[in-house]
Amino acid sequence: LNIFLRLDQHAASRNLLSQTYSVIPLGEKVGMIEWVQNMTELFSIYRKWQQQEQTLEQLKQNHHGLSLTLQRKHWPIRMLCDVFNELSSQVPADLFSRALWMTAVDSPVWWRNVTEYTRSLAVMSIAGYILGLGDRHLDNIMVNLQTGTILHIDYNVCFDKGTQLKIPETVPFRLTRNLEHAMGPLAKMGSFRISSENVLDVMRKRSDELLLLLEDSLSTP
Repeated sequence: LNIFLRLDQHAASRNLLSQTYSVIPLGEKVGMIEWVQNMTELFSIYRKWQQQEQTLEQLKQNHHGLSLTLQRKHWPIRMLCDVFNELSSQVPADLFSRALWMTAVDSPVWWRNVTEYTRSLAVMSIAGYILGLGDRHLDNIMVNLQTGTILHIDYNVCFDKGTQLKIPETVPFRLTRNLEHAMGPLAKMGSFRISSENVLDVMRKRSDELLLLLEDSLSTP
């Protein structure tokens, strides 16, 4: 994908690339994975805030007379919405954007990092959507706070396997309040949207080559 992006004039002008790392299989269950420097799990940003603030508590009360021990796939829509809204109200929407701001030495560096973050998030969002990449929880998405570059790990749930989970994944990619807030004033309607359109356009133009690569990866042991 990075080769195709470099060959496209519009994508190259925006430096649209995906952060990659090397994987060397040594057997069916053994291999080596490249260590990528300066990467931080998104969940660690949330966990740090949680430990500092100590304001979040687990929901231990029943909602609408239903026990939270009941499997979520059996929860009524109203209950799911209530729990989601309650959790969302307790977590600031600017946790990630604050982390980018506090890491930057000055405002130009901050804006450069925000731009890089927004573009790299767009690349991986569209690429992940095409690949059917799921299981995008906060431990599987990492960020270099010094540059804003996004890195995805753990590609086990791909090719739409997420739709077959006990609780099916129905969203195309992760785009939560914190991720959107960190994009700056225009949020998802600015650089993120333009970059996403660029990546999708490149993948459409190169669909034959991409399909050939995907078919090969599926047929190769």
